[in-house]
Amino acid sequence: MNFIDSNNIYNKVEKLIKNAKRSIRISSAWIKSSLIEKLLNATEEDNIDLEVVIRASELRDLLITDSGVLKKIKKFGGKIYLNNC
Repeated sequence: MNFIDSNNIYNKVEKLIKNAKRSIRISSAWIKSSLIEKLLNATEEDNIDLEVVIRASELRDLLITDSGVLKKIKKFGGKIYLNNC
C-alpha cells in the first residue's frame, strides 16, 4: 500500500496503476470521470480487481464525483463503495 501526498499525485498514481498485477484500490473524496478513465487505460493487466471508495456524505460530493465515474468503474468490472462519513 502506498500513501501519496498532493505533489505530483497523478504521475505517482499512474505509475502505481501501470505496475499493478492483481488489484487496484483507490480511496478519494472525489474523482472525475476523465481522470478515472485515463488511469484505468494505464493498466497493463486484463484481470485487475478494482475497488474504489468515494465520499458520499452530502449531495455536493456526488455532484463533484460525476456519474461518469460510476459508469467507468462498472464497465471496468470494479466495485464502488460510498463512505457516508
